[in-house]
Amino acid sequence: MEKAPIRFTAEMADVPFEVRCFCPETEALLRDYRSDKAPEFVIDLADGECDGVRKLLTEHWDKQPDPFAAYGRTDKAAYIEEETFHWMLDQKLSPYGVFQFHGSAICLDGEAYIFTAPSGTGKSTHTRLWRERFGDRVWMINDDMPYLRIFDDCVRAYGTPWNGKHRLGCNGSAPIKAIAYLRRDDENHIEPLPKETAFAVVMKETFRLPDKAWWARMMGQIKTVLDRIPFYRLRCNMAPEAAEIALRGMKYGELR
Repeated sequence: MEKAPIRFTAEMADVPFEVRCFCPETEALLRDYRSDKAPEFVIDLADGECDGVRKLLTEHWDKQPDPFAAYGRTDKAAYIEEETFHWMLDQKLSPYGVFQFHGSAICLDGEAYIFTAPSGTGKSTHTRLWRERFGDRVWMINDDMPYLRIFDDCVRAYGTPWNGKHRLGCNGSAPIKAIAYLRRDDENHIEPLPKETAFAVVMKETFRLPDKAWWARMMGQIKTVLDRIPFYRLRCNMAPEAAEIALRGMKYGELR
């Protein structure tokens, strides 16, 4: 007898969807994102639509000399299903103006600020400085892979369950005030980043899918974000004043 799927409705980026999965780990991943709204679409992880993604992920797993250590997982089936779900969700959300971005997203006074950089540069450390400096005015949206969604009047950052090794984030959202490309330096300095450079940064730090239609749509979505949201280069150390300089630049345009 075939195993019956686990069925429930979840919601991310204000888009509800039905999930049909088989691993309890997938259900647990989405526990904080459950919804009672009518779903816009279904992600059925037994559907043939998922076969190509599953095959690719399985090949990647099997090539690793120690995949359990490489992926930080204890179960191959759970890993393959969760990552298949992740890829399929990105495809399904793309027509809604949604894409996933590698960055640490924080909310201060109702506005989101996102810091992006290659892994290990210090994004999480910098947002920790904001939490320490600004206290209750601040909360974490997502520390690693927030969703960005384009609306007619704003672009919002959303929490996702893919929130980094520190597990910082929540099921919440805020309109984006500014984005900064973070680099380490001995001194603190913030300046506008040219659009062509910002475009390359966003493309590099965006969750990618091997799908031509997704790529074409993605190019337009990134352009829209960069037309609406100020993008900065932030060179900073880890002193507390780095948070002050970043805020003054990104919120008030006080550059230095």
